[in-house]
Amino acid sequence: MHCHDAMKSAGAVAVPISRLSRTAELPPSTFAGTHGSCRGYALSELVVVVAIIGIMASAAVPWLLSALPGATVTWGAREIQGSLMRAKMIAMSTRQTMCVKVVSGGYQFVQGGCAGTVWTGPGTDSTGTFRPSPSSFTVTNSGTNPIFTPFGNASQPGALTVTAKGGGSRTVSVTASGQVTIP
Repeated sequence: MHCHDAMKSAGAVAVPISRLSRTAELPPSTFAGTHGSCRGYALSELVVVVAIIGIMASAAVPWLLSALPGATVTWGAREIQGSLMRAKMIAMSTRQTMCVKVVSGGYQFVQGGCAGTVWTGPGTDSTGTFRPSPSSFTVTNSGTNPIFTPFGNASQPGALTVTAKGGGSRTVSVTASGQVTIP
Protein backbone atom coordinates (compact mmCIF):
# COMPACT_ATOMS: atom_id res chain seq x y z
CA MET A 1 0.00 0.00 0.00
CA HIS A 2 1.34 3.43 -0.90
CA CYS A 3 1.16 6.42 1.45
CA HIS A 4 -1.49 8.03 -0.75
CA ASP A 5 -3.70 4.95 -0.35
CA ALA A 6 -2.92 4.91 3.39
CA MET A 7 -4.08 8.53 3.64
CA LYS A 8 -7.41 7.65 2.05
CA SER A 9 -7.92 4.55 4.19
CA ALA A 10 -7.10 6.58 7.34
CA GLY A 11 -9.96 8.94 6.53
CA ALA A 12 -8.14 11.79 4.78
CA VAL A 13 -10.71 13.96 3.04
CA ALA A 14 -10.36 16.28 0.09
CA VAL A 15 -11.27 19.81 1.21
CA PRO A 16 -12.81 22.25 -1.32
CA ILE A 17 -10.69 25.38 -1.65
CA SER A 18 -13.13 27.43 -3.74
CA ARG A 19 -16.65 27.33 -5.15
CA LEU A 20 -15.31 25.32 -8.04
CA SER A 21 -14.82 21.61 -7.69
CA ARG A 22 -11.07 21.83 -7.14
CA THR A 23 -9.76 20.09 -4.03
CA ALA A 24 -6.63 20.48 -1.93
CA GLU A 25 -4.62 17.30 -1.70
CA LEU A 26 -1.01 16.98 -0.82
CA PRO A 27 1.06 14.90 -3.19
CA PRO A 28 2.20 11.64 -1.55
CA SER A 29 5.86 12.67 -1.56
CA THR A 30 5.30 15.73 0.71
CA PHE A 31 3.15 13.78 3.17
CA ALA A 32 5.50 10.85 3.57
CA GLY A 33 8.79 12.74 3.72
CA THR A 34 10.39 10.64 0.97
CA HIS A 35 9.28 10.20 -2.60
CA GLY A 36 6.49 7.64 -2.78
CA SER A 37 7.20 5.81 0.48
CA CYS A 38 6.02 5.78 4.11
CA ARG A 39 9.44 4.86 5.44
CA GLY A 40 10.38 6.20 8.91
CA TYR A 41 13.66 5.97 10.79
CA ALA A 42 15.31 2.62 11.34
CA LEU A 43 16.13 1.47 14.87
CA SER A 44 19.85 1.60 14.08
CA GLU A 45 19.55 5.27 13.06
CA LEU A 46 17.79 6.12 16.32
CA VAL A 47 20.43 4.25 18.34
CA VAL A 48 23.20 6.24 16.63
CA VAL A 49 21.45 9.55 17.43
CA VAL A 50 20.94 8.54 21.09
CA ALA A 51 24.60 7.47 21.32
CA ILE A 52 25.79 10.83 19.96
CA ILE A 53 23.60 12.70 22.46
CA GLY A 54 24.99 10.50 25.25
CA ILE A 55 28.58 11.21 24.25
CA MET A 56 27.91 14.96 24.16
CA ALA A 57 26.23 14.83 27.58
CA SER A 58 29.09 12.84 29.11
CA ALA A 59 31.54 15.48 27.88
CA ALA A 60 29.42 18.34 29.25
CA VAL A 61 28.84 16.98 32.78
CA PRO A 62 32.48 17.22 34.01
CA TRP A 63 32.75 20.75 32.65
CA LEU A 64 29.52 21.71 34.39
CA LEU A 65 30.65 20.22 37.69
CA SER A 66 33.98 22.05 37.52
CA ALA A 67 32.29 25.37 36.68
CA LEU A 68 29.69 25.17 39.47
CA PRO A 69 31.91 26.24 42.43
CA GLY A 70 33.24 29.20 40.45
CA ALA A 71 29.73 30.30 39.53
CA THR A 72 28.59 29.90 43.15
CA VAL A 73 31.40 32.04 44.55
CA THR A 74 30.86 34.72 41.87
CA TRP A 75 27.14 34.77 42.61
CA GLY A 76 27.86 35.01 46.36
CA ALA A 77 30.31 37.87 45.82
CA ARG A 78 27.68 39.75 43.80
CA GLU A 79 25.16 39.22 46.59
CA ILE A 80 27.58 40.65 49.18
CA GLN A 81 28.43 43.55 46.86
CA GLY A 82 24.71 44.35 46.62
CA SER A 83 24.33 44.14 50.39
CA LEU A 84 27.25 46.51 50.94
CA MET A 85 25.68 48.97 48.49
CA ARG A 86 22.42 48.64 50.42
CA ALA A 87 24.22 49.44 53.69
CA LYS A 88 25.70 52.53 52.03
CA MET A 89 22.23 53.67 50.85
CA ILE A 90 20.72 53.07 54.31
CA ALA A 91 23.53 55.13 55.88
CA MET A 92 22.81 57.97 53.46
CA SER A 93 19.00 57.83 53.80
CA THR A 94 18.97 57.58 57.61
CA ARG A 95 21.91 60.01 58.00
CA GLN A 96 23.68 57.62 60.36
CA THR A 97 26.90 55.67 60.07
CA MET A 98 26.38 52.03 59.13
CA CYS A 99 28.84 49.26 59.97
CA VAL A 100 28.72 45.94 58.11
CA LYS A 101 29.74 43.30 60.62
CA VAL A 102 30.27 39.59 59.96
CA VAL A 103 28.61 37.37 62.56
CA SER A 104 28.13 33.63 62.89
CA GLY A 105 26.12 32.40 59.90
CA GLY A 106 25.91 35.74 58.09
CA TYR A 107 26.36 39.48 58.52
CA GLN A 108 24.58 42.44 60.12
CA PHE A 109 24.15 46.15 59.51
CA VAL A 110 24.87 48.06 62.71
CA GLN A 111 23.70 51.68 62.98
CA GLY A 112 25.88 54.26 64.69
CA GLY A 113 29.12 52.31 64.24
CA CYS A 114 30.09 48.71 64.98
CA ALA A 115 29.03 48.96 68.64
CA GLY A 116 25.62 50.52 67.87
CA THR A 117 22.14 49.14 67.25
CA VAL A 118 21.62 46.21 64.89
CA TRP A 119 19.45 47.26 61.94
CA THR A 120 16.48 45.00 61.19
CA GLY A 121 14.50 45.16 58.00
CA PRO A 122 13.68 43.26 54.83
CA GLY A 123 16.00 40.29 54.36
CA THR A 124 17.05 39.94 58.00
CA ASP A 125 15.97 37.42 60.60
CA SER A 126 14.72 38.37 64.07
CA THR A 127 18.29 39.12 65.24
CA GLY A 128 18.98 41.43 62.29
CA THR A 129 21.25 38.91 60.58
CA PHE A 130 21.38 38.49 56.81
CA ARG A 131 21.91 34.83 55.95
CA PRO A 132 23.46 34.01 52.57
CA SER A 133 20.72 32.79 50.20
CA PRO A 134 22.19 29.48 49.25
CA SER A 135 24.02 27.90 52.14
CA SER A 136 26.69 26.94 49.61
CA PHE A 137 28.99 29.84 50.54
CA THR A 138 30.24 31.57 53.68
CA VAL A 139 31.21 35.17 54.41
CA THR A 140 34.25 36.12 56.49
CA ASN A 141 35.89 39.41 57.40
CA SER A 142 39.18 40.00 55.61
CA GLY A 143 40.36 42.75 57.93
CA THR A 144 38.27 45.59 59.32
CA ASN A 145 34.50 45.98 59.17
CA PRO A 146 33.49 48.53 56.53
CA ILE A 147 31.72 51.59 57.99
CA PHE A 148 29.70 53.88 55.69
CA THR A 149 29.09 57.52 56.58
CA PRO A 150 25.91 59.51 55.89
CA PHE A 151 27.77 61.06 52.94
CA GLY A 152 28.27 57.71 51.17
CA ASN A 153 32.00 57.35 51.74
CA ALA A 154 33.64 54.85 54.10
CA SER A 155 35.15 56.15 57.32
CA GLN A 156 36.69 52.70 57.65
CA PRO A 157 37.40 50.76 54.44
CA GLY A 158 37.15 47.00 54.66
CA ALA A 159 36.78 43.75 52.80
CA LEU A 160 34.59 40.67 53.05
CA THR A 161 35.60 37.30 51.61
CA VAL A 162 33.08 34.93 50.07
CA THR A 163 34.13 31.27 50.08
CA ALA A 164 32.23 28.54 48.23
CA LYS A 165 31.88 25.18 49.96
CA GLY A 166 33.06 23.49 46.76
CA GLY A 167 36.24 25.61 46.71
CA GLY A 168 37.24 29.05 45.52
CA SER A 169 36.85 32.47 47.09
CA ARG A 170 36.35 36.10 46.07
CA THR A 171 36.93 39.29 48.02
CA VAL A 172 34.52 42.22 48.01
CA SER A 173 36.28 45.48 48.94
CA VAL A 174 35.04 48.85 50.18
CA THR A 175 37.34 51.78 49.41
CA ALA A 176 37.59 55.02 51.40
CA SER A 177 35.51 56.76 48.74
CA GLY A 178 32.68 54.28 49.43
CA GLN A 179 33.10 52.35 46.19
CA VAL A 180 32.24 48.64 46.51
CA THR A 181 34.25 46.45 44.14
CA ILE A 182 35.03 42.84 43.39
CA PRO A 183 38.67 42.94 42.27
